[in-house]
Amino acid sequence: APHHPLGSEYSVFRDAKDFGAKGDGLADDTDAINRAISHGGRCGGGDPGNDSSTISPALVYFPSGIYRITRPIMSYYYTSLVGDAVDRPILKADEAFQGLAVIDENPYLAGGRNWFTNQNNFFRSVAHLIIDMTAVSPATECAGIHHQVAQATGLRHVHFELRRWSKDSPDAGQRGIFMENGSGGHMSDLSFRGGKQGMWVGNQQFTIQRCRFDECATAISQHWCWNFLYSRIQINDCKVGLEMRVEAVDGKGESAQGAASIVCTDWKVSNTRIAFDIVGQGTPSRGSLALSNVETERCQTIVARSIRQWEPMQSGSGVVALLLPGINEKITVTDWTWQGDSAPTKPSAPRTGSLLLPRPCDMTDRVGQWLHQSRPEYLDLEAMHFISLKDEGAKGDGAADDTAAFQAAVRRSAQEGKVLYVPHGQYLLTSTVVIPPGCRIVGEVWPVFLGTGRNFSDGNHPRAVVQVGESDGQEGHVEISECIFSTKGPSAGAIVLQWQLRGRPRDDDDAVLPGMWDTHIRLGGFRGSDLDDERFDSERPLDLSNGWACFLAFHLTRRSSGCFVNNWVWLADHILDTSWPDRHAGKQISLLASRGILIESNPGPVMLWGGASEHFLLYQYQLNRAKNVLIAHSQTESPYFLGEHCALPQTIARPKVDWCDPTWEESDPGLGDSFKSRSWGIRIMDSTSIHLFAAGLYSFFDAYSQDRLSARRCQEALLSIEGCALQPNSDEGINIVGLNTVGTESMVVVDGKKVVDEIMFRNGFSSTLGYYFAS
Repeated sequence: APHHPLGSEYSVFRDAKDFGAKGDGLADDTDAINRAISHGGRCGGGDPGNDSSTISPALVYFPSGIYRITRPIMSYYYTSLVGDAVDRPILKADEAFQGLAVIDENPYLAGGRNWFTNQNNFFRSVAHLIIDMTAVSPATECAGIHHQVAQATGLRHVHFELRRWSKDSPDAGQRGIFMENGSGGHMSDLSFRGGKQGMWVGNQQFTIQRCRFDECATAISQHWCWNFLYSRIQINDCKVGLEMRVEAVDGKGESAQGAASIVCTDWKVSNTRIAFDIVGQGTPSRGSLALSNVETERCQTIVARSIRQWEPMQSGSGVVALLLPGINEKITVTDWTWQGDSAPTKPSAPRTGSLLLPRPCDMTDRVGQWLHQSRPEYLDLEAMHFISLKDEGAKGDGAADDTAAFQAAVRRSAQEGKVLYVPHGQYLLTSTVVIPPGCRIVGEVWPVFLGTGRNFSDGNHPRAVVQVGESDGQEGHVEISECIFSTKGPSAGAIVLQWQLRGRPRDDDDAVLPGMWDTHIRLGGFRGSDLDDERFDSERPLDLSNGWACFLAFHLTRRSSGCFVNNWVWLADHILDTSWPDRHAGKQISLLASRGILIESNPGPVMLWGGASEHFLLYQYQLNRAKNVLIAHSQTESPYFLGEHCALPQTIARPKVDWCDPTWEESDPGLGDSFKSRSWGIRIMDSTSIHLFAAGLYSFFDAYSQDRLSARRCQEALLSIEGCALQPNSDEGINIVGLNTVGTESMVVVDGKKVVDEIMFRNGFSSTLGYYFAS
């Protein structure tokens, strides 16, 4: 931790047993575990200035054993709680346990305030644990994990063993995950047995994959969201599979915020009374539920529409409509959607019923599911099959030039077939590092690679900081897990990460794509970036000389392919580290970078699961002549400073024709109008076979003002489709399912024409378009 005051005395890795935990199932290990987490002056407790920090990370390791827990384990900022992956340790909640959750990732203070701002609760994970709550008194309502988190967070390989819910005590019960709000996020490879609810979740957006629920009263209770994506979920022997809580529309066409949009793909539900229960306290209600490739067996009802008050365990009572009846035999719902209680007022508006969602064979596995790969864990490898970047000569101190050491290490990893382990630190790179095929990289609590210096300073001659693949379309395999790529100081010519590698052609087995997991691009706002000081404070004019964080954050080149899971591409809108007493973490700043994610892969496939791109001037995502791209959950935000009295993005960024940048010339006579000329959330150009699921495109500000937000008029549009040969319901078309926008007038623009106005689709704070097939 190069910027921690304790210097080399600060330990990132800490073993819970070194702090007094016994793991014998008898001793109370709560205090020892909390000491292991908090040791070393870390960020937590809810004090002013402690809302976030990147300088005091910790990986807290739990050896195998049974750890008796009597009060919540309080997880500090930038913490990974990791158990022995081969023999997962058990966190055993005591019969006298008291508290909100066994693991609390954002504790409450007196008065209801949290330790951390929920939308900024970044950089944390929990992995390889068993949470056992079966001994807790039935009268105690609590959860396994209080997961009130934001981007760059993860849960994986956690099992929740819960007390079986009993009809004799309907007011008591347990939840595996308790999530009331936030701005996430990703979780995968979880399992739940028992409980009132496996998950009780609400958040702006989230991606949840490869989870299994057995013997829960309700597997998933979705009490609010803007958009959630659930993929590869298995539910067995539950009363209700997914409960979707929706809100009634008033006479003005508005509603409170319920569950706005849920996309469910590649599910299996068996022996469950109601697979999907859409629940509201009145009608008409508005929302969007999309099912794609959902297999059910022995389900009385596949989709029900219920009316009832919010009594948590009465799900299924007051059923007013059986939207999809069930049968005992196995049946697959290929594609189906619910689009609210009221019939649409326009013929072109989405409506309840069957759909046809294409699935190109190049993007699916042998059983027809969308291609997806879980994060590699390397459980079969011994220590001799790992090498450490620091053992190869890198310093990671944020000062030394680690370019040569990193380049040598990735070559050795590829040549010897060993995994490159990267201890936490900041590794400066002064020229391009090329990662060759065969390299595998895993970081310790998000180490940071920072491009810096003259090689990355010229915006007219951009260069990659890190390049995956030696040439465009080179075949091979690379795996990168839990790292951060960034820049230090003004870097107007930096392409932070350029992906050129292409997976090998598929044979009889499923395609194995190169990829990245839990790996992010974080630009500015943190100690060591030299883009976090008062020069960039939001009250000051834009610093057009020193404020450039990069040229392009993430580039997938023409012949590349890959699987990318839980990747957050973030140009900082606020500082993460308190720098002096009156400049706390959370202070807004204005940084500059023109381009977020550029996808030019053709023919792909490119599979992006659970991603986000925020605050870039020209676009957050741009697909240029791309083919076979799945973006399954995307979240974008426009720069906060753009708007009235600010220069236009094309004036600041100076678009380049050879990079196919937007110029907004098509918006004449509005050219020069800050409402029309604003950063695109997603721009799709001359592309085919593009599949967008659960996209959340947001514009919260107009020149740091939110006066226009409630009217959804911060900017004109966020999604643009240009020059595409439109073929609705076709493998070659542009297929959009579960689009949510905030602060924008038009939800979809095709070749400069506004085709979907948000006013028909208001759904709480957001506007929800259930599906759109470009035609």
